[in-house]
Formats: sequence, structure tokens, C-alpha cells
Amino acid sequence: MTTFSIGFRDDESSDEIVVGVPLRYLHDLSAAEQSYWKSFEHDDQSWLLHPDWVRPHLMGEFPERISPYTAVLMETQLINEICGAIDYPHLFKQTYADRDRPTDFGYLIRPTELELTSFIEQLNKLLIEPLNVKFFERAKLATTEERQDSEGNVYRAQRGTMSMLIAWMERTVTHDPNGLVQSASSILREIRRRRSKTAHSIRDNAYVPSLWGEQRRFIVESYFAIRTVRQLLQSHPRASSVRVPVELDEPRVWPF
Repeated sequence: MTTFSIGFRDDESSDEIVVGVPLRYLHDLSAAEQSYWKSFEHDDQSWLLHPDWVRPHLMGEFPERISPYTAVLMETQLINEICGAIDYPHLFKQTYADRDRPTDFGYLIRPTELELTSFIEQLNKLLIEPLNVKFFERAKLATTEERQDSEGNVYRAQRGTMSMLIAWMERTVTHDPNGLVQSASSILREIRRRRSKTAHSIRDNAYVPSLWGEQRRFIVESYFAIRTVRQLLQSHPRASSVRVPVELDEPRVWPF
């Protein structure tokens, strides 16, 4: 099977998603493969395939929007492009194109704590771990801080790059009536907190449909956070030379 869609309920209150495959594609499989797929068939067949899978695969049309997963990757690449235009080191030491995105960076196939944890770890690796301290040095932000050990000795240590990013956003914004910086800071801290908490715990593999909704919240809020960072960088006069793709500018991003 080379292609399939995610299926959704026509009910916004439902978190559940399924894998949706047109019968024509199943027809091309062997009898054994068809039987295997049949064993997972859902009793209820009233699901909607993702609109941007239907348009190119069944209608021969261009996709209407991009997924928030694709948007996050595009935003990180655009941020680095803007950094180059304004003579700053790249904010991210590494970015990914949509075609080579990390394996676990997408819809949960099974809504389990184990799968959600893997997804949150990917968000951490995409948005927090690659942050470049040289960007903050160029922005003249303090990169060390005082700390105290268990014996009361005070010493200076490297400041966390996530803390520096939040400090940079707070310093850059003078008026934020919609609380965009606060929202961005909140989801970044939650990603880091959840990642740190689950790294040392036993992760449950029980099937919990509500975790699809939890994942949707994480990816949408992460997209808004990284979009906020990009928009702040765009306020630099020399950033006007960078073309923002229409999908990100309008934006044309699905909320799921």
C-alpha cells in the first residue's frame, strides 16, 4: 500500500481518527493482504477522508491547505532564511524539509501514551534542542546565569536555549494584546516539561482515543508558537527581502 488517507468524524467533538483507503487500492493487493486489512475494518463506515488527500488523489486538483506538521517544518526553514537576511546566525542548527521529516512527526497511528510521548520528543528535537546559542549571542542576550549548588556555592552556568528564546520574544514584543508570546512560551515549556517527565517513566501502551485530541492541541499550539517567532523576526527592516510562502502568510494551514 503506497498511499492512504487519515479519516475523521463529521463531528468536531470527536477525537477519533482512522486510516482510510479507497476500495480500488485494496483491490490491487493479494488475497492475504486484503484479509489482513479486512481484520481492521471499522464497523462504522461514515468517515470523511482528509480533504487534501482527496483533492490530488481522487479529483486531480492541488491541495487546498497544508497540514500543521508541514507548516512547522516550513516555518523553521523560513526562520533560518530570515536570520540570514538580517545577518544573524541561524536560530535552528538543523531543520527538516517535509520530504525528510522525522518518522514519528505525524498523526498518531495508535492513540497511546507511548506514541504521544514519541511525538512530543520529536517536537522537542525540532523546536528546542536545535536552538542555536550563537543567535542569542548576536542578539546581545545573556547566555549564562548564576546558579547555586547543594552546598550554597554560587557559580555561573550556561543558560538554557529555550529560556533564552522566551526572553528574546519578551524583549522584542512591546505590545501583545492577544498574548501570542505568552502562548508560545507556554507550549514550549510544556513540551520540555512533558518530555523530561516521560523520559524517566514507564510509558503506557493502552489505547486512549482522547490522545488524538491531545496531539492535535500540541501540534496546533506549536505551529502558532513557531509562527510567532517568525513574525517577530519579520519585523526587522532587512527581513522584507525574504518571500513568505502564501501558505504561511495567509495562512492556509489545516487545524488538524
